[in-house]
Amino acid sequence: MVLSIIRHAQADDPTPGGSDHARRLTKKGRRQAAWLADALASSDAPPTMVLSSTRLRALETAEPIAAALGLKLTESETLARFEPAEVAVGVIEEHPEIESLAIVGHNPQFSELVWMLIGELGSEPGSLKKGECVRLEIDPFAPIVGALPIARLRMPKA
Repeated sequence: MVLSIIRHAQADDPTPGGSDHARRLTKKGRRQAAWLADALASSDAPPTMVLSSTRLRALETAEPIAAALGLKLTESETLARFEPAEVAVGVIEEHPEIESLAIVGHNPQFSELVWMLIGELGSEPGSLKKGECVRLEIDPFAPIVGALPIARLRMPKA
């Protein structure tokens, strides 16, 4: 399985009393999401399923990706919770039949997930940037550890 782990694109800052769940992408975030959609659609193993956190900033990142791939977006409330990376592993393990899976969510869970799967991500957990995708080759029928990194996708700075 090719696994694309995508941190949501840049979103509005939290506002006092505002809902974290309802934060929208900024203009830059929308550009990042469109860039990721193009990059994944033109990749050697484009995702055949897109799973996203139900938080608005993740959905707004995932929607153009799913659209570019001609896929229906699948929402996951589990990915919206700020839980340990092992919880995300459980979500991945629910789909062993998928050849190329994209998941869209949040830090610290996703940086911890990459760290757990390959043992590195920059210098420390937490370095998965907004709007960044890490693609890994994993064996969905084996314990998900020791993944092989394929690519790290990040929109070039303008």
